[in-house]
Amino acid sequence: MKGYILPTWFAAVFCFSVTIPAFSQLKGFAFLSTVVGARAGAMGNAYIAMTNDLHAISSNPAALAVLSKRQGAFDYVNHFLDIQSGFGAYLHPLKTGNLAFSLYLRDYGKLDRLDEFGNEDGTFSANSFILTAAYARKLDSQIRVGGAVKYFRSALESYVADGFALDVGVLVESTIFDNLKMAAGIFNLGVARTAFIETRESLPTRVEFGFSKRLAHLPFEWSLAILKYLGDDWLVAAGGEFTLSDNLFFRLGYNSLAREQKVGLADERFAGFSTGLGIIYQKYKIDYSFTSYGVVGSQNRFSITFEF
Repeated sequence: MKGYILPTWFAAVFCFSVTIPAFSQLKGFAFLSTVVGARAGAMGNAYIAMTNDLHAISSNPAALAVLSKRQGAFDYVNHFLDIQSGFGAYLHPLKTGNLAFSLYLRDYGKLDRLDEFGNEDGTFSANSFILTAAYARKLDSQIRVGGAVKYFRSALESYVADGFALDVGVLVESTIFDNLKMAAGIFNLGVARTAFIETRESLPTRVEFGFSKRLAHLPFEWSLAILKYLGDDWLVAAGGEFTLSDNLFFRLGYNSLAREQKVGLADERFAGFSTGLGIIYQKYKIDYSFTSYGVVGSQNRFSITFEF
């Protein structure tokens, strides 16, 4: 890539870091912290203590132990700047627990190749993926534990960087307060195996704690998450899910990471807020979410989960 200096590398660095966690921390491989699942997105990603969703393979592998049937899930996300991503997952129940696999793909589209004078000289592509294998089980009637091993890879033209990471989580149902669930986990604990050129980037490792509770006299479940990327400040996410009927759900959420994105413009008052709907039709769960990131833009997520 000699001869293609500042403009090209600026575009590449921006595209590889344009996920929400990248606005608050300067680690590499920021796509490892991407929100997966429209239900989680609608609830501000306050999701570590939420259950009954195969997307827990990303938010807390311990919650996979709550599921009892074989199922699959597919997602599509329209990101900023024509960046697009897809996700697929499968859960297989075992006698001793649940085994799950997932594949996350992100395509950054075609990028203009520029020389040191800003002249265009064709295009190049960039993409990333995460391959995950997870296992979860019940320790007793209240405690679930789970772990996930991830292989990740990013490609930028002919340059490639990859590595391995580990997620570990626990989910506990309270014996004191009805319907209260507590969760904790550490995510993206690992190292880069190779570097794009010479320097191996650090991973966006985070610790996270959370709670969720379904109210006794209202059709509403709230969720709270407190998280910290190593070397960064604590963040808070909160969300809620209204059960409008047996087959229809309304969700909303907020993530405090929005304060990192604000630059003082009037149209960013909704930055960090999210909302969405969920529909159950026969054996299918169809979810949609919309998230505002202020001047950065917005994201639309679509998910479908089904049992078979």
